[in-house]
Amino acid sequence: MPASRRRVEALGLPRPGVLSAAIFTIALACRPAACALTADSPLPAPSPSEAGPVTARFLEPAPPGLILGQTRITVEATTSPDARIARVEIYADGALLSVLERPPFTLTWDAGSGFVRKTLRAVAIDSLGRRGETTLVARPIYIGQYEEVRLVNVYATVRDRKGNPVRNLSRDDFAIDDNGKRQDLTVFSNDLQPITLIMLLDRSSSMQGMMKNVYESA
Repeated sequence: MPASRRRVEALGLPRPGVLSAAIFTIALACRPAACALTADSPLPAPSPSEAGPVTARFLEPAPPGLILGQTRITVEATTSPDARIARVEIYADGALLSVLERPPFTLTWDAGSGFVRKTLRAVAIDSLGRRGETTLVARPIYIGQYEEVRLVNVYATVRDRKGNPVRNLSRDDFAIDDNGKRQDLTVFSNDLQPITLIMLLDRSSSMQGMMKNVYESA
């Protein structure tokens, strides 16, 4: 032991007492219980929270639904028998649309003119302050090409009070409105136009026993 002490002192290392104390400290720091998690070990997953008594779901629009224009939104909300639903908050893309305090939890919302991605969220709160929520994400439709119609053909047949056709009419005798807006008459002609009619009758097995009435109606 004295020889070892002299060799340690010659190397300039700490005295054996200090060295042994340092080794003991490292050993305590790396006991199996303390070093079970290393830098590469995954953190323990949090325990899942229990589902609360308040639930909410969208009845309209039906998921995953396409949302366009005037859209009816209906939410069903329930809670435990010892409470009641106090209010339902409805959000669209994070913005509050309405707060409904009594059923039916229904409103009509203008979703715009394009099939774009929309996120609806409903939050139900009961009389005990408990909450439940649901989210509905509407699918977008991506349109790659648009077609614009600049000319629409409108055919008209004019008859007098006796049912006889009136033939000698000019452009100035006609006016066309589309949704209350007067339209320009680009082309006008007063001609006898041929017409072809096609009638299709359903003769599948689902029509058995009804074909006599179908023929008579046709």
